[in-house]
Amino acid sequence: MNIDTHLHFIPEEYLEVISKPDSGWQAKLERRGDKTWLVQDTGYTYPLSPGFYDMDTRLEDMAKMKLDMAVVSVSPTLYYYWAEPQLALDIAKVINNAIYKMVKEHPDKFIGMATVPLQDIGLAIKELRRCVTDLGIKSIQIGSNVEGVQYDDPRFLPFFQECSALGVVVLMHPYYVVAKEVFRKYYLSNFYGFPLDGAMACVSLIFGGVLDKCPDLKVILTHGAGFFPYLFGRLTHGYNVRLEPKVNGAKSPDHYLNQLYFDTMVYGEKQLRFLVEFAGADHVIMGTDYAFDMAEAAPVDLVKRIGLPPRDQDLILGGNLRRLLGI
Repeated sequence: MNIDTHLHFIPEEYLEVISKPDSGWQAKLERRGDKTWLVQDTGYTYPLSPGFYDMDTRLEDMAKMKLDMAVVSVSPTLYYYWAEPQLALDIAKVINNAIYKMVKEHPDKFIGMATVPLQDIGLAIKELRRCVTDLGIKSIQIGSNVEGVQYDDPRFLPFFQECSALGVVVLMHPYYVVAKEVFRKYYLSNFYGFPLDGAMACVSLIFGGVLDKCPDLKVILTHGAGFFPYLFGRLTHGYNVRLEPKVNGAKSPDHYLNQLYFDTMVYGEKQLRFLVEFAGADHVIMGTDYAFDMAEAAPVDLVKRIGLPPRDQDLILGGNLRRLLGI
């Protein structure tokens, strides 16, 4: 069974609200040429592909991509970490309820992944518990930072401990908010900023002591964890010769690899072979980043082209995710 761990959507309920004047949700729809664009007050602006909200389009595209099932998570632009906490919670509830409805209507096609307002840990934990208890959702997508604050900040530890206690798998998606002038050109905010942001998040979980304090926590890192696998030797060497990485009681980075899973969103055969060699076939999971224009259009074919044994292929294409989520 081929399962995508990294498929985004935007609820129609959300689009209905922001299409109204002065909705208060800090976003609007604009017609530009022959396309509709989603424009948020924060500056996020992108064409609204039908795959984000239209079920028929999504199912047709999944068939073309040879996907049997997909884990559905909201577009990262809808985290609303910047907003007043109650508004962020209200929007998270709309999203999570829409995900629950989608899964109930298509249980053979979709698996739910929740979102929560991480700018308020109390509200985030309350919504997390609701999603697990009332909606039966076993995984959650979070940004790789919260408005620039990394997860080694002590305020986030209770949230990760709750995820661990509830058996919720955490998927971490780049959420690039750092204003670096050099990244404003050539769409480098995505090409370069996302891999950097993903690597920073991974390192903050390790050196910040989060994974050490939550040894049962499982984390899926999208976009192959960005630069992290390629810097791993440097990070390990640095840990061995410097005191700074040890200030929070963390062990060597290799101690935590068993808690980390990496999606296949690295775009090239050589890069994917390296990732599998680095993490092991039992810790790599297929992902697409659908329905963004940066999505991998042929994810199953990419995995099959790199010459893995059939067992390893099956693990990456769906077996690992089925084990993680109890599917």
